[in-house]
Amino acid sequence: MVDRRAFIQSSFALPAAVSGLAFSPGGAAATERFRTLALERFVYDARFAEGFDVAQHVGKLGVELSPISDDLMTLWYDDLDLRWKEAPMALGGVTLAEALFVLETLAADRQMRVVYRGEHAPAEDGMIRHKLAGPRALVEGLAAQPPEADWEAALARAVTACPLGEPETAEAELVTAAPAIVLRDETIYSWIIAPRSTVRLKNGV
Repeated sequence: MVDRRAFIQSSFALPAAVSGLAFSPGGAAATERFRTLALERFVYDARFAEGFDVAQHVGKLGVELSPISDDLMTLWYDDLDLRWKEAPMALGGVTLAEALFVLETLAADRQMRVVYRGEHAPAEDGMIRHKLAGPRALVEGLAAQPPEADWEAALARAVTACPLGEPETAEAELVTAAPAIVLRDETIYSWIIAPRSTVRLKNGV
């Protein structure tokens, strides 16, 4: 059996990097139809301005924040592992792919899964290209944002309003304006990990 500490340290350390729109997913009808998932934690890569900005919006909504930088060791062994042994909890984040992979892999052992995933890649002319997959109300609400929208605020509202139950899924692609200064060429990911019993996606992500 692979040692978890070795698994995280040797294979998935994060690489070094340079460093309000109201959101109602699917409109009032969706709000009435679905209860929403309560995030207990939001993990963000503090090396990226966009991740930091999303986290600040999420924090104002009452969600506990967990910044990370080059690895997940402290967060995992001193915090998440201890909590997940007691009970699974829903968390969201904005990180690099490696961090998401680690958390997704470890969460699977506790009957949790990724229920929303967004890919945010720098594009030409100072734009950001987004690929989204998850509950239809969440994805379509984000996809409806205009290119000049305050994307970080909209994303924060979206991930804190993920539908419970068995929502239909959707995928979308869109391009929005980047923040004034974007010092990255990496793709970052937004995501939600939740217990399988709380969000059972009908069509998968």
